[in-house]
Amino acid sequence: MSYVNDRGLQIYNDQREELELDNFNLLYVALTRAEEQLYIITDKKLSTKGEENTSFYSGVFINYLKQKNLWNEDELEFYFGEKERVSRRLEEKSISEIHQKFISTPWQEHNIHLLASASKLWNTVQGEAIDYGNLLHEIMANIIIEKDIEQIVLKYEQQGILDEIQTKQIEESINKVVYHPELKKYFSDDVVVFNEREIVAQDNQIIIPDRLVFNSKNDVVIIDYKTGKPSKSYHQQLLKYEQVLKLMNFNVIKKLLIYINEEIDVVEV
Repeated sequence: MSYVNDRGLQIYNDQREELELDNFNLLYVALTRAEEQLYIITDKKLSTKGEENTSFYSGVFINYLKQKNLWNEDELEFYFGEKERVSRRLEEKSISEIHQKFISTPWQEHNIHLLASASKLWNTVQGEAIDYGNLLHEIMANIIIEKDIEQIVLKYEQQGILDEIQTKQIEESINKVVYHPELKKYFSDDVVVFNEREIVAQDNQIIIPDRLVFNSKNDVVIIDYKTGKPSKSYHQQLLKYEQVLKLMNFNVIKKLLIYINEEIDVVEV
């Protein structure tokens, strides 16, 4: 703004002065709250000529030491005053009270309710399938190119999210997707990829395609991952993605549903 006109320069200078004042107020507060001893840890930030930059806190401290003729480039610690505490720390003894009577209320009165439909999935094959699908989606969202597979899956294993058997199963499934003859080109170094990016549609709905692959400036391929049985609702979902992207002046050349089960099924919508 300072290069636009005189008004822009004035706005820039006013904003800079306000920012400097805020920073000095912050420094003042930090330096005046200690009751007895204050320890300051700062950078030794100097130019090649050995000059400090007072635009940084470190430069302000170094400049102060120079004005007091205390600065020495070979020293890293500077002291003022006495190290000994002025006051003595008194040990306080806490008196604990033992309750003779335990007060409780029955759980029925706590107004805690469990979602019945969710509880039906606990320890069931269907519940495990949902967890597996969610986890697979999350891992795929981190994979941009084929070289990412081993590193990303290993990270989930090291974090304890996957055990050794699960790691092999998920890595095998991901490899089947990434190296699939119809899909391999979408995981190469030659394409631009956006995984799970939020897009706000004209009706203010937010869509999140699993993977958008741009082959050129305006050509895009939409890819969505699914586990379980095929559904027509998934087709409608991809058509919605296409509609929004077309309004953004993108040319949708393909819409692919990838069903990740024991076998990989690629469906073009």
